[in-house]
Order: sequence, then structure tokens, then C-alpha cells
Amino acid sequence: MSTSGARHPVKGFERIADALAESGVECIFGVLGDDTGPLIVATNERGIRYIFARHENQAVAMADGYSRATGRTGVVTVTGGPGFSNAITAINSAYRGKSRICVLVGTGNVAEDDLESEAIRTTPPVNWLKYFPQTAVLDILGISSVKPASVNSAWQETHRAMRKAASETVVLVLPRDVLEGAVDHAPMLEPRPAGLGQARQISNTAPQVPLYCGGEAPTDTVGVLHETSHASGPGVTAAGVDAAAGLNKEPVAPRAEQISAVADVLQETWAINRPLILAGRGALDAGTESALRRLGELTGALMATTLHANALFHGDPYNVGICGTYASPVASELIPQADCVLVFGAGLNGLTTYKNTLFPKAMIIQVDTDPAAFGRFVDVEMEIAADTRLTAEMLVAELERRAHAVEGFRSGEVRDLIKGFQPRHGVQDKSGSGMIDPRILMIELDRILPRSRILCADGGQQARFAIRYVHVEKSRNFLQASDAGAIGLGMGSAIGAAVSRPGEVVLAAIGDASMMMTLGDLETAIRLRLPILVVVSNDEALGSEVNFLSEQGLPTEVALTPSPSFAAIAQSMGGQAATVRSPDDLSVVERWLQESPGGPLVLDCRINPEIRAHVL
Repeated sequence: MSTSGARHPVKGFERIADALAESGVECIFGVLGDDTGPLIVATNERGIRYIFARHENQAVAMADGYSRATGRTGVVTVTGGPGFSNAITAINSAYRGKSRICVLVGTGNVAEDDLESEAIRTTPPVNWLKYFPQTAVLDILGISSVKPASVNSAWQETHRAMRKAASETVVLVLPRDVLEGAVDHAPMLEPRPAGLGQARQISNTAPQVPLYCGGEAPTDTVGVLHETSHASGPGVTAAGVDAAAGLNKEPVAPRAEQISAVADVLQETWAINRPLILAGRGALDAGTESALRRLGELTGALMATTLHANALFHGDPYNVGICGTYASPVASELIPQADCVLVFGAGLNGLTTYKNTLFPKAMIIQVDTDPAAFGRFVDVEMEIAADTRLTAEMLVAELERRAHAVEGFRSGEVRDLIKGFQPRHGVQDKSGSGMIDPRILMIELDRILPRSRILCADGGQQARFAIRYVHVEKSRNFLQASDAGAIGLGMGSAIGAAVSRPGEVVLAAIGDASMMMTLGDLETAIRLRLPILVVVSNDEALGSEVNFLSEQGLPTEVALTPSPSFAAIAQSMGGQAATVRSPDDLSVVERWLQESPGGPLVLDCRINPEIRAHVL
């Protein structure tokens, strides 16, 4: 857009669209409403692609998947009131997973939505019958929200929300009078980011241009201050917005004495000689991988990750993979032998520590940008509230200065034990009678699919088979948006991942109950012609609930949920599909890959219900 020309009234939604374009937004997922409709028209005019979804929960999951697969900020829009309440499960899941997304949501006028602290209306305001206490709900959940107080601050507050979303989940609440109000001047715009196109038609079919082709977003945003500023108008720059809002924070480095203290402990080799390095999503987002690999070499450490940092240490001969309930038998054997656990950006919840039983003899040293993480689930002996990458780099430098190098876990015996582990070892195929063994299903898909595949695992019993037997080789090639314990978000996550990384094959591992929740957005994947292999593990039941009821000695009939033919449904939508009842039926996947996928392939996999997943 030109920055010259006559001054003219500019609508609030145009100012917001300007800020989104200037922030580098290339794609917005969403379900349109009367409040956000003009905004999406304006963003399209500025070259931002809009992809409509069939349900708000899935739209947010798409933005979440986009973010998890790239490290960039995903953007989504939903209408205020019912659209927001439909989306809250996915918003909370993204927040709990520390995803970088910005949710654009409408609301009534400022005065109708701004109430006294802790006050919630019992009847809707006259001019906004869709009223829902959006801000109050977000405050209760701890999710950041930004709401422009006037049209004059809309541009600045949108920039602020986008910069907050570079490190967390943020909801930008857009009052109707802010969207529809006008400023009597043309905004002075910054140059468009390189690579953004001119205005184009709204496209809801296959992508015509890559939305994101590689690399990761900068990871040096550690925290933001939620301050309200109403400065606005011509000449206000994004840099000025950053300074006013406190968004120019540098990563927090640890103190030298903290690094020295950790190094001293590691050199007490009579007590610490088998350390474990455990990395979580915080380490992934901060770009800590290289420093942690070097730290492992110096300390002789075993390498492991939480579920969300899966494959961060792929290729390291001393990497045992996921720590906790998804651990391999080899990891479960070696991890409890650690006498010191160096934790970088991991929360140490009960799933990671197997209900606090995995580190019975270990000193725990935890590094996290969030001081509230220390001792939340497990007592720690040393804590460092600092950036994980800077801490790891400084610790490496200090140990190198001291010429510290020990064998630790890094013996030929341990290396061979890790290398020799085969996931299929001990698995006896129990396919038969028209049903496939879910373990064999995933083992065969692991063999057939390209090594560069992206795995999006929905929640539920089927995830235990998918995650255990389908491996990924890059840390952002694994996604699971079930941080709040929900099922039914896997399809949206897979769509977001496929949109963000064109041409890469995505495996969406979904249970039959989850698939019934998200059938509408199966159409979205087919419409966009995305290369997603949708694997429905269909046991016609709520698998985890069957397990739970069985363990309680209760009848399981209430958890049985007969399903239609997912293959027939997909074909009725114009997609490719097949029913899988034996390993031989998976040849359809090989043909699909050979033909260069021009859209999803849906597999209705009738699995043997007698094969139950282990439950924590």
C-alpha cells in the first residue's frame, strides 16, 4: 500500500489489517462472523490469505499446528460470543502448550464488554445479543488478551498483540466500535516485509504459493509486559510500539556464579558421573539444541526429551528419545540410573517423570525462563531462571575452560544398547478376523512413509501406538495438541502443519471418536488438496474410557460408539479413501505416495480392540 496521497478517513478494521500485514502475517485461519467479516476483506486486500474452516475449534487448532510445525506465529479469527465459546478448548490447549498464536475475536462495543473487575453480566447488552464474558474467561485461564480502547489505538495494539504472540498465546479482542470507527487520516505504513504478495483473491482451494518454506522464527523473545498505550497516528512505528509496550526484551542470561556452581557440581565426579540432559519445548523454542549436544559430549550425558521436543536430539548415539510415559524399554532401563538430571525448558509433570518415579537417585538442576516452573511437580536442588540457550552455552564454555570431560553414560555398551533397540522387537502380530493390530498398523506406516513425514497425533488411546511406533527425525515434525487433555484437535493441527510446510507428507493419527468430532474439517483438508494421510484407528469405542472402566472393574458398554464408514464419508466429499483390515491393505498408501499426493488419503482402519494401550 502506498504511504502517500490525500488524507482520507480510515476504518478501524483497515488499521488493524495494516498492522497484521506489517507484522508479516501471510495466512489467517477462521470461521467468519459479522464482526470480523470486514477485517478479513481488508486483510485479503493486503495480500493475506484467508482459509475458512468448518468449526472454530478446528480453526484455532490449524493456527496452533501452523505454529508448532514452524515456530512462527499462527493467526486465526472467530466471531465473538458463540464463536469464541466454540473455540475455547483449542485456545486453552494452545496456551497450555505454549504455542505462538494470535486469536482475533470480535466483541460488542467497548462499554458493553468492559465491566468492573470480576463482574459478569447475567443478561446480554441491548446491542450485543451474542454476549459472552470473553475477557473474564481468559483472565481465569491466565491467557493474555489485548483490547484496543479506541480506533486511535487499534493499529498500535494490534502490533503489540502480534509481538506478544511471538512467545505465547494471545487473544486480540476487537470491539465493534473500534472495528467500525474511523480515523480522519491515512495511516503512515512501514514497508511490507519481503516476500508478501499484493492483494489477491480469497482462496479456499489448494495453495497457489508457499505460505512458509523453511527456517524458524527468532526465538529471543523471552517475555512481554502487558501495558496499555494509546499513542497512535501517522509516524508511529512498530519499533516505537515495541518500546512503549516493553517488547524489546533481550533473553535473560544466568549469573556467572550460577554457571560456576553448576560446573562445580558436575566436577564432583565421585557423586555425579551419570548425568541425563532432559530438554523440553522451552529448549526447542529457544534454539538450545547445539549447545545441549555439546554439553552432553563434555559431561558424558544421556540425552532425552519431553514429548513436545520429540526428535530434538535425533542422530545422537546416546539419545534415548522421549522420557516418561512414552519412553522406550531402553529409555526406561537407562534413565533411572541417572544421578543428575539437567533440565532445560521442561515442566517435569507426572507424564514426563512417570509420576515422579524416574529419577529416584538424581540431583535435579532445572533451567527455565518461568520461575513458577521450579518445584511445581518435582523438588529441585538447583534452579536457574534464565534463557535455556544462553545457560547451556555459558555452561559449555565454563566446562571447556576447565577442560572437563568424562565418560559418564557414553560407553560402547550403552551406545550399542541404544542402537540395537528395535520397536518391533517382541510385538506379535494379532491381526485377523478382518481387524488389524494397531501396533502393526503403525509399524508398517513407519516403514512406508518418507522419513521427512510430519506426525500429528490426536489425543486418546491411538496416540500411544502412533507415538511409540512412528518416528520422526526433526523436532518440529511431531505435533500433539492435547495439552489440555482434549481429543478432536488432531485434524486441525494436521491441516495447519500441511499449510505451513507445502509438499511435506503429514500423518494425522486420529481415533474414530475424534474423527466424528471433526468431519466438517475433513472437507477442509480435501478442499485444500493437502498431502495428509488421515489414519483413523477405528475400534468403535472411546478407547481410553474402555481402559479406565475395565481397570475399575466396571462394564464398558457405555464407552462403545459404533461408527459409520469413514472411507465412504471421505469419498462423498471428493477425497481418496480405503478401508484397512490387514497389513496387506496398506499397499494403497504406497500407491498414493507414488502418484505424488494431490490431496488427503483417508484410511478407515478397523483395529483389533483386544490390543489395549498402556495407561499411566
